[in-house]
Amino acid sequence: MSESESKNIGNNNEEIKESIIEARFLSLKEAKDKEENDGEQNFPKIIEQLPKDLRDAVQGKYERLKSYGLSEKQLKSEIKNEVDNIKEAYEDKRFEIPNGSYLRYEMLHLVDTLVSEKLNLTKVRGLGIINFDVNGLKAVNDLTGHERGTDYLKRIVETLKNGHTTKDLEEEGIKVFISSNGGDEFAIILSDDVNLSEIKDGKNFIDQILKYYQEEISSIDMSDSINFSDSEIIKKFDGIEIPKDFKFTASVSGGVALLEEILVDDKILPEIESEDLDYSDKLGKIISGLFEKSDKRGKENKDTFKQGLDESDDKNKKFLSVVLKRNKETALLEIENSELKKKLAELSEKLVLLEK
Repeated sequence: MSESESKNIGNNNEEIKESIIEARFLSLKEAKDKEENDGEQNFPKIIEQLPKDLRDAVQGKYERLKSYGLSEKQLKSEIKNEVDNIKEAYEDKRFEIPNGSYLRYEMLHLVDTLVSEKLNLTKVRGLGIINFDVNGLKAVNDLTGHERGTDYLKRIVETLKNGHTTKDLEEEGIKVFISSNGGDEFAIILSDDVNLSEIKDGKNFIDQILKYYQEEISSIDMSDSINFSDSEIIKKFDGIEIPKDFKFTASVSGGVALLEEILVDDKILPEIESEDLDYSDKLGKIISGLFEKSDKRGKENKDTFKQGLDESDDKNKKFLSVVLKRNKETALLEIENSELKKKLAELSEKLVLLEK
């Protein structure tokens, strides 16, 4: 196949993908217009800061206060306080960031805003999510206590909020929404006029962003959380060799998902073209698809991370694998199991030689 033929096929595939996105956005827009015409509400700008599903209660209070004859200045002050209170209710107090519920509402709000506007493929390609799952929290909690475990999470969140990866993205004009996603999971929504599916250094841009975050977090020295030169920690690993130069660092696994791929994936979203679903249901299907895909990829990334440690010949990685087993008993069983496998392999080789 010539280079020009290959390029034409690529262009044709891109045109097909764009037409699918356009058709499904048109379906969403029609459903949204119908829903609004059936019960349209005019929201003050300040209420529009909230995701769609959180607006109704505030709108009700706004209409009530307005009927009492409050001035526009008084109304603005009252509603601003109400919006702030709602945002605070949806905050993860441990880290002073939005919680998992607000994360979902924010994604709903962003997709809803895209549907409200004239179709902009660049903005569609610029909306994606990264889910992070912290590695090693259970080990920190078990070995040094939950206070150190919370500190471990706080330092990772601080890096997500104020680290150089986030600052670099924001300097490029990318909006970064950082949120808790329950327990030791966190998420980042990326949005703006940027192509997150563009190939950079052999990866989708959003995959490359995930890699940047993982590299930055893995540079956080957490040896003060688990100090393996401490006699009490050494006792807990009695019988297991601790490498002299081992240093515990933070790490996260992660998975990504793009709005663009959800819109063209018929396995995830055949209902997007269905007339039987109303707009809210269609929107919910999109959001569920984003979270499910990123979560699935995050689990795959975690499995790959653990497997890489288990199969590594590097002593430090091998010991980190033991640490992540969470307790000495499990670690010793893992070592014994590994030694038994080696002995069985040696016996098998000897039997083959004897049979010859």
